[in-house]
Amino acid sequence: MSATVYTPSRSRRMRYASLCAVVVVFLALTGFFFHRSWVEREKQYAIALASTAPADQALPALERCLERDPEDAEILKAIVGIRIQIDAPFNDTDSYLNRWIAVSPQDVEAHRARIVVMMQYKRFDEAIASAERVVGLVPAEREVRTLLASLYLKLGRWDDAVREYRLLLESGAQPEVRIRLAQAELERGHREAAMAAIEQALQHNPQSAEALFLRGMAEFQGGDYSAALATFQHCRRATPNELEPVLYHLALCLEHLGRTKEAQTAFTELRFYQDAKNIAAIAPLRPDDLDLPMRSAEAWLAVGKPDAAEKVLQDALRRSGHNRKVFLALATCYDALGRAEEARQARQKASQSP
Repeated sequence: MSATVYTPSRSRRMRYASLCAVVVVFLALTGFFFHRSWVEREKQYAIALASTAPADQALPALERCLERDPEDAEILKAIVGIRIQIDAPFNDTDSYLNRWIAVSPQDVEAHRARIVVMMQYKRFDEAIASAERVVGLVPAEREVRTLLASLYLKLGRWDDAVREYRLLLESGAQPEVRIRLAQAELERGHREAAMAAIEQALQHNPQSAEALFLRGMAEFQGGDYSAALATFQHCRRATPNELEPVLYHLALCLEHLGRTKEAQTAFTELRFYQDAKNIAAIAPLRPDDLDLPMRSAEAWLAVGKPDAAEKVLQDALRRSGHNRKVFLALATCYDALGRAEEARQARQKASQSP
């Protein structure tokens, strides 16, 4: 009797094959989604490292993610952010920036990052190109438009600067914009437009040293030396720190008006001011040389800046301890500042000091 061999029917074989195919597909999909989930978790971990870990830990993790997906904008953004923070070499940072922008040409953040890098390396033309791209994408972006206008002004692109400052004014910008607009108008020779912007700035702040200086410059360029002289004298009283250009133009006005002796006195004051600044820069390098701060204080007093003289002398006291000459010079500063009690105390300390 021969054995009977069981042979599954065709339909059963088909069902079995289908089941196997389903199992294979299920396993493949499970593996795919598991891998994808693992890759996504590693990516998020690397991005988190970018904001919490040192660069030498975060960058390798981000680079591994980038190897798997060279066009991942999030990873490129994180790498660029770290490289900006650690002041990485320009060429390396720029290459990642270019990749990020190529992947996301409409991403304002990418162009903003490029502005930061270009400003950091003083590549102003390239910073302008990126800023122009940003305001093209987002016309209401005031911060970048303000930077763009200032860069145009810095590089002598007066017409472009005027256009951008006027756009900022249309959007309700601050008085500072009017001052910069006046500067740009004055630079391109439009005195009337410059004066209009200056007067509007002065309506907001009549003691604005910058606006007063620009008004004086506009009057000087127009040949109205008497008006310019009065404005520069007002500006001198309003200017807290940077007196050099004010003193220089004061002297020039006096010279043009034929007031030669007064002009010579103004030029002498200018030299005192320049000496004071130079000595102040040198003094920290020679802390044991007490003569330097004394000379600096004398120069500041000569140009009517007793507050600056006081600061210099206080620094000298901290370095040298009690000193009769320094206390006496301080008393003179306090007299000029109208602080009689402090002047009395300084003289008393001088009498008790070597």
